[in-house]
Amino acid sequence: EYEGKLEDIKAAERKLQDAKIVANNWKEKFDKQLKFEITYDNEMPEIFKQCKEDLANEWTAADLKAKALMLKKRQELSYEEFRKIYKYSQEQELNKTESEFKKANERDAEIFIIDLYNRVKAITGKVTDWGNIHYGGKALNGWVAGEDGKAKVETIGAGGYNIQRYHLRVLVNEI
Repeated sequence: EYEGKLEDIKAAERKLQDAKIVANNWKEKFDKQLKFEITYDNEMPEIFKQCKEDLANEWTAADLKAKALMLKKRQELSYEEFRKIYKYSQEQELNKTESEFKKANERDAEIFIIDLYNRVKAITGKVTDWGNIHYGGKALNGWVAGEDGKAKVETIGAGGYNIQRYHLRVLVNEI
């Protein structure tokens, strides 16, 4: 019985070590998220936050429009014709609500803006002046000054050969 209790103690110690590893992983994730949120709140310019909101709203509207069109096609076409146009994975979008679309699009827009912010910061270092960035409609243009230099932010239309559809691309170049 004594040896059985010793084995139980060893098993409990292994479980404790595993639990500590899991707790440390969660702590690292929490610290990373906290650092991101502090950076986002303190360093991200308001114009980027506005751009994020506009992108999320625009993408949600496009998703809802695509969903309405898909519903209309599903009613008008036979199953075989509908399946030729839409894949099963696309049809799963019909189950999403507006709030689900909005949540996913807000996350995607945030990722887009953070990527843009990081591309600017990679060129300029710590940003000292966001004052020359202008946002109008769908375009984000201007320049940003930082401790290590200046970066030009330019929105261009992208399309043409081997491009699935016309879209806007934000370029960040060193000045």
